[in-house]
Amino acid sequence: MDENASDVQLDNLNTNIHIINDNKVLENLAGIVFISMLIIVRIPGNITALLVYLQKFKPSPYRTFIVCFAIVDLAECCIARPFAIVRLRYLVLFQHDEVCKVFHLLSHIPCVRSVSILITIAVHRYRNICVPHGIQMSDRMGKYICIMDILVACCLSSPAAVIYGKRSYKIEADYIKGSSCYVSDKMVNSKYPTYFNFVLGFVWLLVCHHLQRFIEKEF
Repeated sequence: MDENASDVQLDNLNTNIHIINDNKVLENLAGIVFISMLIIVRIPGNITALLVYLQKFKPSPYRTFIVCFAIVDLAECCIARPFAIVRLRYLVLFQHDEVCKVFHLLSHIPCVRSVSILITIAVHRYRNICVPHGIQMSDRMGKYICIMDILVACCLSSPAAVIYGKRSYKIEADYIKGSSCYVSDKMVNSKYPTYFNFVLGFVWLLVCHHLQRFIEKEF
């Protein structure tokens, strides 16, 4: 009798947590639809950009930067965005710690990389327009910069694999426990997530500041 009662209680708990998860999904349905629309629009858009710039444009730093940007954005649409939908679908039922770490890392790299590409494009366009007779980037230099940007993005994003993971918490009552893909249980009470976000923000503010000073000096 005790075993049967325990099984019934466990089934009830599983049913309750699935109901709670389904309710959470309905609350975030707009976000799921929005992300899905971004994927549907951006994948063919990036593929079109790749085909046009690779076939119609001659080799140049600008073409290299646009192609790199399209590849990074396409990778984000194929990896990071679907994972975001999975997170919203299993807000309280996510059980895979290693999967969460890997996909958070893969989600951060394109974001950091995209910012660096935009800054590089801004510098390149500025020199073409405002310093036309000065030293300009070559196509080979543009490729080296893209590779370096990827390495820097990987380094800056690497702490995400440690900070994020399976997060356990109580739902509505002490006897119902759920788990999500967020800041891991080991890091939830530490200051490392705050430091991580601060460092990322500080690095980009520093880059933008030096870029502004460079433009003011050259102009």
